[in-house]
Amino acid sequence: MLILWLVIGFALGNVCEAASDEERVKVLESVIKLQRVEGDGLKARIRDLERKIADLKLARANRIRNNFATKQVRDADHLMTEQSSTTNRNIKKRQYPQAAFHVYTNNTRCYHIDSALAFDFKPVDVGGGFSHDNNIYDVPYAGTYVFTWTVTAWPVSGKIVTELYHNNGPVGVLTSDPDVGPVTGNGVHPSTGVVIIKVAASDHVSVRMKHAPPSTCGGDVLSDDNMVRSTFSGWMLSETN
Repeated sequence: MLILWLVIGFALGNVCEAASDEERVKVLESVIKLQRVEGDGLKARIRDLERKIADLKLARANRIRNNFATKQVRDADHLMTEQSSTTNRNIKKRQYPQAAFHVYTNNTRCYHIDSALAFDFKPVDVGGGFSHDNNIYDVPYAGTYVFTWTVTAWPVSGKIVTELYHNNGPVGVLTSDPDVGPVTGNGVHPSTGVVIIKVAASDHVSVRMKHAPPSTCGGDVLSDDNMVRSTFSGWMLSETN
């Protein structure tokens, strides 16, 4: 720019001193050429600056996009880690000892008051708690359990009442009525009781006869493979620490 003004000053001086119009025209044409050259240089520098600005904007946009993608990946990894940890904790919580049993009989029997009902078959006994020797379930693990029993009174006999015994006391009671009478007729009506209780390891659970019609043996419990089976079942819901 400085060179341009020097040239213009020089040219103007020459114009003042020039004797003819022809010389003044030549000088002015030189000045115009110099201005055009200078203008072309400025345009080139402006285009170069515009390209640099565009490159900077593009680089900034790429950084923002990359940072956003990186954050998304980091957040997704963090969420997956948290979900995996939660799943593992839940699995560990559910990994308690398992206990379940189901026993039944297909023989009709008569029981005295306070005697334990007998069950001849044991298709399921996870934990090994039920004993055929005394017909008592010996709790293998402390926890909350569901116990259920089904009893059917003999149709030609009277009603019977059974209890679910936990150690030395009843925790559930069940009445089985054969529906015998001149008006009601007779039939086979199984009755089922359900109890949920907390028990400790080595506690005893059994089904006992509580009430029976006056007879030589006591209460008749019907059970066979053709009509109905008397059953006794239980399973652990959760472990007690």
